[in-house]
Amino acid sequence: MSSLIKIQAPQPKPYDGKRDALLINTFLNSLRTYFKLARLPEDDDAYKITLAEGYLTGDASYWWSLVPEDKRPEKYAGFEQLLKAQFYPADATIRAKQQLARAVQRTSVAAYTSYFNKCLIQVGEISESEKFDRFVEGLKPEVKKYIYIQDVQCFEEAQALALKIEGAEIASHGLTRESRGPERPIPTSSGTRSGRKYQPQIQELRTGKYFNIVCNYCGKKGHTQRVCWENPNRDPIVSKSNPPKVQQLKGERQ
Repeated sequence: MSSLIKIQAPQPKPYDGKRDALLINTFLNSLRTYFKLARLPEDDDAYKITLAEGYLTGDASYWWSLVPEDKRPEKYAGFEQLLKAQFYPADATIRAKQQLARAVQRTSVAAYTSYFNKCLIQVGEISESEKFDRFVEGLKPEVKKYIYIQDVQCFEEAQALALKIEGAEIASHGLTRESRGPERPIPTSSGTRSGRKYQPQIQELRTGKYFNIVCNYCGKKGHTQRVCWENPNRDPIVSKSNPPKVQQLKGERQ
C-alpha cells in the first residue's frame, strides 16, 4: 500500500526593496522553489503574484502598492521583470560577469565554490558548458588535474568532486589552513615547527608573548637558546643587538 508524503514548503524570506542583485535573485529563486514544492499549477499566474505580494516588505511593498492595477502584469514572469526593473542595480550583471571571469581558488574549494555560485546567481543565464569551463579553470592545479583525470563533464559533478577531493585532503592531513588561522611558525620547547627554525624577536620576548618558552641552554623561561645571553654560541645578530635590554629582560623573567 502506498502512502502519501506531505512536504512542507519552506517559506521564502521577505524582500524589503534593497538594491542588491544577489538578494533579489535569491528571493525570486526561493519563490519559484516554494511554488514548486507547494505544487501550484504552472498556469496559475494570478495566484502566484498574489502570494509573491505577501513577501514584499518595506520599500518593495510601498512600490507595489503604487503600481496601478492596469499596469500590473498578468503573468508571473512579468512580475519578476517588473520587480527587477525597479530594484535591480543597472550594472549588476556586468559586474557579476567580470567577477566570474576573474574567479580563482585562493584558499579552500568550499570558499571558491561559494563565491562562484554567488556570482552565477547574479549573472543569470549562462550555458552549462561555460559554467563548467569557468569553474574548473579557476581551481588550483592540484585539484583541477583530478577533475580532468576523472573525465567529468558536468558542472555539478565537477563541484561535488572538487569538494570531495578537498574533504579527503583534510581527512589525511588534518585541519585546513583557514581553520588553523594565519600561517606563521608556532613555538615549541625545541624552538622548531615542521622542521623550520622558529626565531622569536626580542620585542616579542619583551612583551612576554613567549614567556612560557624554556631555554634549552640555561633552563630558564622567557627566551630560547638562540637569544640566551649566557650562551656563548648565541645568534651573532642577537649579540650585536641591545645587550642591556636583553639582560634586563632576563632579570625580569627570573
